[in-house]
Amino acid sequence: MELFSSLIQQIVPATIDSFGVWIPLAFGLAVGVAYVIASAARRSR
Repeated sequence: MELFSSLIQQIVPATIDSFGVWIPLAFGLAVGVAYVIASAARRSR
């Protein structure tokens, strides 16, 4: 049980750090997709 709790203490900060990377990445991807859709819509008119 001791090993398991120490393992969680190692995994949780790593997961939080990776979320700190993934959230801006997902946001940037969403902005990029929205920009591509908007430019395609502008071109089709």
